[in-house]
Amino acid sequence: MRSSVVSALVAPLTETSFVIGVALILAGTSLYAGGEASPAQTATVLTVLALLSRWMPAAAGVAAAWGQLSENLGAVRSVSELLSWESTRRGGDVTLERGKDLRLEGVSFRYPESTRPALADVDLRIVRGEIVAVVGASGAGKSTLAALVAGHLDPTAGKITVDGLPLQELDRPSLCGLVHVLPQDAILFDTSIAENITYPASTDAPEAIEHAARAAGLDDLLERLDAPVGERGMRLSGGERQRVALARAFYRAPSFLVLDESTSAVDEATERAIASFLRETRSRWGCLVIAHRPSSIVVADRIVVLREGRVVGEGSHDQLISDCDEYRRLYLESGNAADRKSDQRSP
Repeated sequence: MRSSVVSALVAPLTETSFVIGVALILAGTSLYAGGEASPAQTATVLTVLALLSRWMPAAAGVAAAWGQLSENLGAVRSVSELLSWESTRRGGDVTLERGKDLRLEGVSFRYPESTRPALADVDLRIVRGEIVAVVGASGAGKSTLAALVAGHLDPTAGKITVDGLPLQELDRPSLCGLVHVLPQDAILFDTSIAENITYPASTDAPEAIEHAARAAGLDDLLERLDAPVGERGMRLSGGERQRVALARAFYRAPSFLVLDESTSAVDEATERAIASFLRETRSRWGCLVIAHRPSSIVVADRIVVLREGRVVGEGSHDQLISDCDEYRRLYLESGNAADRKSDQRSP
């Protein structure tokens, strides 16, 4: 509020100063023209004009800087509130290194500013060795589900457990080690590819790094693992950034891996290779795939259909095509039918 008031005042003051300067120039010109200007008046006008000539550029600079500062202060305040919220919302002290069975039982969640729940009465089970795909239209609650599974959000109703232990009771290291979420927008740091893959661990396991890189389709970057990626990975393409983030997930080998449309920027050949890797390594983790393209759905053992925050279908592709109108609609609208026919014709 205070920054908005100051921002609103600086610009008018600058404009007023300009008007005063113009008025003084006109008044001085008129006095001189009439021969009525005394030495004291002349000195006063010149002094004020000199002061205004210094004040106006400085005031303009202050106005511009204050606008930028106000924006930055708003961002800092938001981050501070987020960090404060995160630091007080988890008080668990239970340690769990590995998990086999993650369950959502009657889970609902509503954002504070929303009038309807983002998720309502969701039951879902993910076990080690299983790949579960979640599909739904935009706004159906897919990303909210991923955030709940990762412990980024707490349900407003129901419970989430890992091997029978409530997620809220787990300490932070356990939670971070159990569940790894790979979002659609990859987060990379201004360091080497290898360090981005192993973050936050050290890079003293080159074979494991290379294995994770190959699994994520980074074969063309294996010779440049020590090369810096630039701020936010800007030296890499969008697809390469996502594959580095995928390699990080594979390197960490969590108990539960959540892919939130994280292969949307890679080509379909790379996505098929990643799907093949997930099938081959399924015994290591339970995998929740927020699906968008057909290759993401095909890899799943089970498909869950969301509509307006509720589960309206669950089963295999063939079961859902037969029994679930929402899945059938999504499938046809996304062009999956043509892709599936093409896959079936492939040798």
